[in-house]
Amino acid sequence: MDSMKASIFSDKGYGQLPSLVNICIKSILMDHGRTKCALQLIPKDLYESFLVSALRHERQLCIMEIVAQWPYRVLNLRSLMPKVSDAQCRVCTWDHRSQIAFIRSLCLMIAAGFREQIRRNGKLQVLDISDLAYSITGVGIKRVSDEEFVTHFLNMFGNRHSNTTSQQSGHNRVIYMDWVVGRKNKKLVLSFLKSGSTGMSVRCRSLSLQYISENSINQILARIDPQTVNSLNFRTRDMFHNGLKLLERLTNLSSLDLSYTFYDILNYEPSRWSNIYAELGSTFSKLPNLIHLNLEGNRLSNQLRTLLQHIQKQLSTLQVDFCQLNELDISYLANSLHAKQLQNLSIGSNNLSKDPESLFKLLTSCGETLQYCCLSATSVDKIEAVANRLAQVSHRMKQLCTLRLSGVQLSIPDQAEIVTCFGLNVPTLKFLHMPLHTIRDEDDCENAGYTIVRARKCIEVQARLPFSANFNDAGIDEFFDICVKRFRDSEPHEIERELHVLARKGPQLASPINECCFLFKF
Repeated sequence: MDSMKASIFSDKGYGQLPSLVNICIKSILMDHGRTKCALQLIPKDLYESFLVSALRHERQLCIMEIVAQWPYRVLNLRSLMPKVSDAQCRVCTWDHRSQIAFIRSLCLMIAAGFREQIRRNGKLQVLDISDLAYSITGVGIKRVSDEEFVTHFLNMFGNRHSNTTSQQSGHNRVIYMDWVVGRKNKKLVLSFLKSGSTGMSVRCRSLSLQYISENSINQILARIDPQTVNSLNFRTRDMFHNGLKLLERLTNLSSLDLSYTFYDILNYEPSRWSNIYAELGSTFSKLPNLIHLNLEGNRLSNQLRTLLQHIQKQLSTLQVDFCQLNELDISYLANSLHAKQLQNLSIGSNNLSKDPESLFKLLTSCGETLQYCCLSATSVDKIEAVANRLAQVSHRMKQLCTLRLSGVQLSIPDQAEIVTCFGLNVPTLKFLHMPLHTIRDEDDCENAGYTIVRARKCIEVQARLPFSANFNDAGIDEFFDICVKRFRDSEPHEIERELHVLARKGPQLASPINECCFLFKF
């Protein structure tokens, strides 16, 4: 009986009764043959429910069959993913490799179903699987698509459909997907951008060009539909030999990643220093929809105004880590219109201690909208009373989810003040990343930081340590005592502390993770 309840309630959560239709759909999807027969009998308005349920329970053969018999002209997987709440939660708990493997397998099954649509001359004309990784997990997953995956995907629509009948059935059919184009697959991609062997059109939403020649870039951008590309990632410096004119035709481009792209040019072609920033600024000004910009790893000292002042829209994402920014750059950014709309700001590994007034003005200006902020390795620990000033800024940050302060050497009292003030003042905060002084070793680690967990009348602060670290009991006691004093104004009537060791789940080796939990109940 208990197992039956668990099965029934698994779609909606315990205590919420799912509809009879959903229970029947889940039962049918347990068998691929039963699903194939049922799809020929059900009304077409149930297809979406079948597909959502199949995605939720990872029934990949059933997914392929549903796509193969899809009765509508358009299938947009990205729009369906918010409804797949169970799959979102499940996949998010997997390790990175498992997430990538699942998404790639899912894409290939969907493509196989679309290929069957072409063979049967079905109704489905437009398939959109772009940005599927983000839609499933809710977080950006890098490298889901690579050269090998794109090659495998396109080969599914290759020679086996080269006859005239298949070309006619594939005519006017369109796939929207994300591309990674490199030396190994550029010829295949170019052939499909021109016209697939089925007469099918393959169009890009997100394009990543990986170390290919200027000639190849020209061919790809000449054949690609400029109206469909909304994200572009360059991993080549040859584009700059053509004066950046290649980008200007992509008028719907909203996201541009030029990280570490022209650093080498400034090293090996110093004569271009005075022109490269003006060329970049001119190009940015001709992209009317640009709102996400990544310039990480490029030398931008005293050039931020030249690059950003003529952008038509206010940026919501700006990444300028490792850019040798100076006080003039931070001052410009703090007073610019972009500061009013920034949701993601990453300015790590720049010395920001020389002009603290501009830095805190910037954080105050974008506080209402800021969701992610990286101040790692910015020397802010050299600013007088930095913890107190950050605490004052915290009152303005009502949407902040993540604050990164790794590489910033803060004392235990400063850490406690930042944790408690941000914990109380920022209701959306989930993660504070900074070196932990409650451990014996000084190693900084990506897994170290403070996690803020909220429940009703409760704030739990979890200090997560590197796998190899050991607790320093004296440091824990000092941190805990300071936090108690900081929370005194909120009158916590019960405070708990526990130390426990969790097992790290991994495909090969289980390593211990130390976590120290401070539970403040009000």
